[in-house]
Amino acid sequence: METVQVAAPAGVLRRNALFRRIWLASTVSIFGDAITNIGVPTVAVLSLHASAFAVGGLAALGWVAWPLIGLPVGVWVDRLPRRPLLVAADLIRLCLIGSLPLAWALGRLTIVQLLIVAALAGACGVVFDLTFTAAIPDAVVPDDLAEANARLELSGSTSRLTGPGLAGGLISLIGAPLSLLVDAASFAASACLLGTGPILERRDEVRPRRPFLRELGEGMRALPTFAPVFRATFSAALSNFAFTIGQGVFFVFAYRSVSLTPAEVGLALTLASLGNIAGAAASPRLRKRLGTGPALLVSTAFESTAVLLIPLGLLGAPIAFIALSLGIRSFFGPLWNVTAATMRQQIVPGDLQGRVTAAARTIGMAVTPVGGLVGGVIAAFTSPAAALIAAGIIGGTSIIPVAGRTMRAVRI
Repeated sequence: METVQVAAPAGVLRRNALFRRIWLASTVSIFGDAITNIGVPTVAVLSLHASAFAVGGLAALGWVAWPLIGLPVGVWVDRLPRRPLLVAADLIRLCLIGSLPLAWALGRLTIVQLLIVAALAGACGVVFDLTFTAAIPDAVVPDDLAEANARLELSGSTSRLTGPGLAGGLISLIGAPLSLLVDAASFAASACLLGTGPILERRDEVRPRRPFLRELGEGMRALPTFAPVFRATFSAALSNFAFTIGQGVFFVFAYRSVSLTPAEVGLALTLASLGNIAGAAASPRLRKRLGTGPALLVSTAFESTAVLLIPLGLLGAPIAFIALSLGIRSFFGPLWNVTAATMRQQIVPGDLQGRVTAAARTIGMAVTPVGGLVGGVIAAFTSPAAALIAAGIIGGTSIIPVAGRTMRAVRI
């Protein structure tokens, strides 16, 4: 039987032992992911000599689970105890990521295995992300949601700061495949943290179960009734589509177009992560000063178009341009994440959190697999730089849904 712990009163988040455990698990997991985000494409490009299209496909498969299973996972999140879902997602990813260095050591690692692992790990990521997001309002009281989300962003930013630098050093020292063992270990640590100690289950009353398909559609039907959440969802979809166009070719551009080493790529990403830490620290004040709607508009505009700076690296100083571009994106990303998550958690009723979040994330992520493939195709027929420019132009359109009176009227 689950041990239930009552959330700490507002204003004393630092004394909430339950939130601290969740916070630490998230930080450890993000640290490992920061290494894998460099390690896997580096294995593909440098060890397996994959084509630009194959690397784009690798990026696409990492996101394809959202349109495929996002909605049914949302139903499970609203129905099932959250601890088993979180722990299972971590343990399965531990096995998946751990299989890559093992296959490499046996001389059996192939691009096909990388693609399969990317797809299955992405599915586990959907389960974990939706469950984790829905659990935060149960771990803290409503008045502490913005602070809790900001702290999660700040610790994640710190992990992203140290992760790329460590990844670059590890890859240079022991090779990309073996560096993935660190990410596997992070999933083990996260599973231990989340699988032990008290876990708070939902505070709202759980309604009797209804037919699965009926519950499946409730999230999609309810989403448009929360207009600000609905608009932010479509802004995220456009931004994510543009992001994965760039993500699918970034490492091809870095390694082949401007001839950076893994250590130099890690350095550029580490410098960029300084912006993430600064953004996470500043996001609560910026959100309060700007207001919810303007905060979403400003963060979307800068986050989605900063990629246009990366191709300037062809003219010289590629590390500086990559760091500046991704640093701008990293600064404004936390502002968007904290503002959007807090808005959704406060507007959407607790018994719909899993399904509405799943609906929003499914729409927001549905186009990302296509973006990865589009980036690979553009790079294959033109150049990686052209794909990055296309990503910036398309990303600029994501400001349209969050512009207007509806978003300015939000007061959270």
